[in-house]
Amino acid sequence: MLGPGYQPFETEHRDAWLSLNKDEVKRLRRTLPTAHRSAINHLEALAKSLEWQALLDIRSENFHRWRKEHESVIGVDATSGIGRDILDHDGNVTGRSVGGHSRRHTAGDGLTEKTTAVAGDGLRVIAETLTSIIEDTLSILPEITGGYTIDYDGKRLKQSWQIPGPQSAAPAGPQEDADG
Repeated sequence: MLGPGYQPFETEHRDAWLSLNKDEVKRLRRTLPTAHRSAINHLEALAKSLEWQALLDIRSENFHRWRKEHESVIGVDATSGIGRDILDHDGNVTGRSVGGHSRRHTAGDGLTEKTTAVAGDGLRVIAETLTSIIEDTLSILPEITGGYTIDYDGKRLKQSWQIPGPQSAAPAGPQEDADG
C-alpha cells in the first residue's frame, strides 16, 4: 500500500507519505500491532486537537487562496480588485470595466501574524505528541525487538542488547567415571 519500491524515508512515491487525519489513524490502528496502541492514541489526540485543525485551516488558506497563480494576479477581494460595473443612464449594469492598474491588496492583511501564531501553537502540540510517542516506543522496544533497549537520561542515548538466557540445559558431554 505504500507504493512500488517503497524504501523507508527515501521513497518519493505519493502513497508512501501518510496524512494525519482520522481515517489514516483508523487505518494505522487496524494495521499496527497492539503494542503501538498508546502511540496511535497520541496521534489520534493530535489529529483531533484544535491546534492541528488550525494548522490545516491556515495551510489551506495560505496555499490555496493566497498564492499567486500568475504574475498578472493583482487582487482577489472586494476592495483590491480593479474591476467596476458599467451602468447605463437608468442605473442598470450593462458591462464590466477592468483597468490596467492595481490597488493595494488588503485581503491578506494580518495573515502573517495569524500564520505565525497558529504555527507556534501547532509546533508545541506536535512536539508534545512526538515526545509521548518516543517515550512509548522506547518502553515497548524490548518487546518488539527481542530485547534491544535505548535509555535516555536527558543528555545522551545508551543502547543495549539483552542477551537471552539459555532456552534449555546444555546437553551433557561425555562422562568420566570416578575411577578414571
